[in-house]
Amino acid sequence: MRLRGDQALREGRWAAALADLTSVAAATDDPAAWLGVGEASWWLGRLDDSVAAYRRAYTTALRSGDRESAVRCAAWLSISYTSDFGNRSVAHGWVRRAQRLLPEGAPGALHALVWVAHAHRLLPDAAAAGPWAARALDAAHRCGDRDLELVALAQSGHVAVARGDLEPGFALLDEAAAAALGDADRRFDTVVFVCCDMLGACALAGDTRRADEWCRVAEDFTSRWGCPFLYVECRTLYGALLLTAGRWGEADRLLTAVLTLDEKVCPAVHARAVAALATLRVRQGRLDEARAMLDRSRRPTTELDTARAEVALADGDPATARRLLERHGTTSLLCARAQTATGDLNAATTTAAALDPDGPEAVEASALTAAAQGCVAAAVDAFETAAARWADRSAPFEEARCLLELAESAMNDDPVLATARGRTAVTIFRELGAVAAADRSAALLRRLGVRGPGIRATTRAGPDLDSGLTPREREVLDLLARGLTNPEIAGRLFVSRKTVAHHVSHILRKLGVRNRSEAAAYAAAHPEDGSPARCAAPGRGAILGV
Repeated sequence: MRLRGDQALREGRWAAALADLTSVAAATDDPAAWLGVGEASWWLGRLDDSVAAYRRAYTTALRSGDRESAVRCAAWLSISYTSDFGNRSVAHGWVRRAQRLLPEGAPGALHALVWVAHAHRLLPDAAAAGPWAARALDAAHRCGDRDLELVALAQSGHVAVARGDLEPGFALLDEAAAAALGDADRRFDTVVFVCCDMLGACALAGDTRRADEWCRVAEDFTSRWGCPFLYVECRTLYGALLLTAGRWGEADRLLTAVLTLDEKVCPAVHARAVAALATLRVRQGRLDEARAMLDRSRRPTTELDTARAEVALADGDPATARRLLERHGTTSLLCARAQTATGDLNAATTTAAALDPDGPEAVEASALTAAAQGCVAAAVDAFETAAARWADRSAPFEEARCLLELAESAMNDDPVLATARGRTAVTIFRELGAVAAADRSAALLRRLGVRGPGIRATTRAGPDLDSGLTPREREVLDLLARGLTNPEIAGRLFVSRKTVAHHVSHILRKLGVRNRSEAAAYAAAHPEDGSPARCAAPGRGAILGV
């Protein structure tokens, strides 16, 4: 029965392997049999059973003095906790245990496996993962383990792409993928590793064409051999990539398909799919759906909290957005947006400096701080540069967001430029289906005196269609118009004085007025815009914080 179970594993007959090896493991408590149970359970999507089997294998291996099996179990547990559960702390504990149990002497296949687990846990941090991937590749090559060599080769390619070395990185990934899929004797898990590294690298590089090609390959593989993990990982990574590329309909279908599966199949990937779909809903202006989706996923993962921060920023609550991001130590453009929106320009400047100086994120973050400081010329130049860089990445929403913010910054000093950029922004937003952002752009153009059917609001779902204000800014404007001071407004809204001051600054800039009196006059002239009933309406225009 043991031989039959092992043969079934090699042939990818997971249910048969599980049945035979479970019987052997129960009768003999053999660590090798438990290892097989763990592997077969994983391929069938039974993650809890897989972890339990690997843990049992680890315990029995140590008890019997089988250090090699113990190392394999610890390495695979680290890999599973990283990919399946998104728990990198537990993964770190298991890979350190595997490292400690490695035999002395020349590195071999066992060393390569452990070093692959190290790199797997650390990716896409190129600086941290790179040395482990290189060591694994060298060890696997020296000992002749073809499968581990291909896995480490793919990891090395992923590391190169994460470093920005796209051409050599994808050359390594293409080589690894072709070899893994073309070799009839390769291990099935080799294909999974290689495909995941390929798709992860495509997501980093924004390479939708290559991702599309390899996703089809991965789908062919899963249709034949199963592997729920690869099924959901493929769709989640590709769906997030399509979201960035502006192919929102396709992204919606892929991500929604992932969420129809049981969360237990792969909770870490499921959480990433929820976060990506919630981000899409925010960009579409469907905030209630995004909130409901995130409320059902209570896990405090970095991805989910980032999506929650996007919702908070869209709701005009940058303080909450900032708390959500900073508790994970996040350094990102979104964090810089939240810091700028709370008036902490020093923190926003520090975040901008920590971002890749060659990427659009750093330039856009710098533009935001310049705009908040009233440095119009610097803000306009930076937004223009950021928009061009986003366009180079085929990220239309981000490109249009920068163009709109450029237009808002330039509307008083250079209305001709503001009009041109605002027209481009509203066109892109409407093509994408970003209703709230399109309406904000159209409102700006109307304030600039532009008229015509293309400048009408696409929805009357929010209070800020003619002002470009967020819901929170409408509340601040209403209280300001009643004569309340900043400290009094802060007390009413339960926010800091600095946050109120920043809201007031934004209100003045968006309305194109010079002081509080002129803002109050605007509110008096547009009483229907600030009515409490409409300020509470769902689906209102959002801050472009995603």
